[in-house]
Amino acid sequence: MTTTITRHRPASVKATRNKFTIPVFPHVKKFIQKSYGTAEAIKVEEYNTLGKLVTGILRDNRKRADNNDQYRDRVTSSITIVLTKEQAELSPRITKLLRINIDMDRVFKEHLVTTIQMYSLVGIAPFNACKLFLEHYGIDEKEYSVEAAYKYWQRCKNQNIPRMLS
Repeated sequence: MTTTITRHRPASVKATRNKFTIPVFPHVKKFIQKSYGTAEAIKVEEYNTLGKLVTGILRDNRKRADNNDQYRDRVTSSITIVLTKEQAELSPRITKLLRINIDMDRVFKEHLVTTIQMYSLVGIAPFNACKLFLEHYGIDEKEYSVEAAYKYWQRCKNQNIPRMLS
């Protein structure tokens, strides 16, 4: 009696990870949640700003220094994102995805400036517009202060950054 042992090899299926938890600034977390959903894991869609940023980050192979330790003490929150199939195939790494924090902080500040400009059209002072903006996103003083928002506005205004609304 002869026995034949057959070894079954698993099919070479490349499992791609599509769920990542990324450390972010507390105000960035609230901004993302208010803008893209408050679910435990935010599904990244490729047609919105967050999705386009993520795709761009994953395609960018340049070495970056803007994810360095200078922000580490302020990064006290985190978000969990779920990538699309196409994004997951771009070899995502947490070291690349850390850039979401910096890029979404820039988007947050662009929205801040635009909001201040809008409110100024109806006669609301910039400092009060900062308060209203932060209240809208549920951001408290510990996460991003009204003074910091107002100082950012003043820097933008003093650098003669073109007005988004004319």
